[in-house]
Amino acid sequence: MREHGTSTFRSLSTTDPVRVYDKPLPSAPGGDGISNDYEVDTPSVPAGRYTMTIDYVATAK
Repeated sequence: MREHGTSTFRSLSTTDPVRVYDKPLPSAPGGDGISNDYEVDTPSVPAGRYTMTIDYVATAK
C-alpha cells in the first residue's frame, strides 16, 4: 500500500500498523481527501474468489 502519488509500496502487516498519511496541521474545514494505491502479489492458489479487509484508523495529534 502507498499514499497516492508516492513511489514506494509498503507491505501490510497483521500486527503492526502502517502509516500512510500524516499531516502536522489541522484538517481543512471540510476534511482532507486521502487516496491510497494497492499492489497485490497473488500466490499460486486454486481459482476462486478471495477477499480482504483493510481497516483505516484516523487519530488526532
